Amino acid sequence: MTKSLTIIISLVLLVSLGIFSAIQVKKLNNTKTHLSEQLKNINNLENTIESEKEDNILLTQLNNDLQDENQILRDSIIKLNEIIYSLRKKVQRQDDLIAKLQGKVDYLQSYYDQMKKDIAVLSRKENIDQEAILTIESEKAKIKEQVNNLQSEQNEVIAVKSETESLIQDKIESEDRFRKIVDVVNNTRINFQEIQIKMNPTGNPVTRLITDGKNWKYTTINFFMNHEDAKVLLDEEFLVKIIDMDYQEEIKLEEVNPMLEEEIEEKIGAPFYFDGNLVEIGHNNSNLKRGKNFEVQVFYKSDDGEEYLLLDGVKQFIRDGNIVGL
Repeated sequence: MTKSLTIIISLVLLVSLGIFSAIQVKKLNNTKTHLSEQLKNINNLENTIESEKEDNILLTQLNNDLQDENQILRDSIIKLNEIIYSLRKKVQRQDDLIAKLQGKVDYLQSYYDQMKKDIAVLSRKENIDQEAILTIESEKAKIKEQVNNLQSEQNEVIAVKSETESLIQDKIESEDRFRKIVDVVNNTRINFQEIQIKMNPTGNPVTRLITDGKNWKYTTINFFMNHEDAKVLLDEEFLVKIIDMDYQEEIKLEEVNPMLEEEIEEKIGAPFYFDGNLVEIGHNNSNLKRGKNFEVQVFYKSDDGEEYLLLDGVKQFIRDGNIVGL
């Protein structure tokens, strides 16, 4: 083999080896890239799983709190029924006592009337027996005093009975209110149609929060409310709140006070009265948002001013800074 041929073969081998090495390096880089992407996906999946675990813990706690609140309401209804039953028994005893006193009054009154007749008869005789008349008059006065005492006692019992009946009515109204609260809280269904965050009411929706939520100043919340008895919800007052789940803070609603120039008032929750239509809430808040997870909560505001979170009234719409689809 000549020297030239040896050189040529060596060069071919070196080129082939270089090409092979380049191919292997490329494959290795592709493998590294693929592994890196897989590791990144695994990390994202782990983060998602961890986030979902935390969400489930919060939802479980919230559900437990709602169940406890429901149980308190139900226990209150049971207790009120016991009180109402006891008060009605008391009224029955008072009725019996009033009837008994009335019987005594009627008997003494008839006796009193008879003595008046006896005196009238004695007064008409030719030989008036003054001593007998005086005896009857004395007895009549004693009976009159007894009648007055019985009537006074009877009036006291009637007054107490009236108070008891008023108390029964209050307890019945409280029981009705608690029953309605339990019904509304447990049986109202919320169908969220839209939850969007924006920089301003007419701006484009934001899909991800930037630092401190600086790109979020306005929220649009639209939903339907349903109940098997539609009349139960009509004209009732509700509140919509936005909650920072990370810090358990309520995002206050900002409103301009028309009575004070350029004065902003902060309110807890956006109130509305249900009229059977789609509920449309516009929520302004220009403050910084510390958290990355937020949810909407819908509350029922009862006649006594207390707020009760609806069992189906919770919807997370931001998770880890990203908008969650409905």
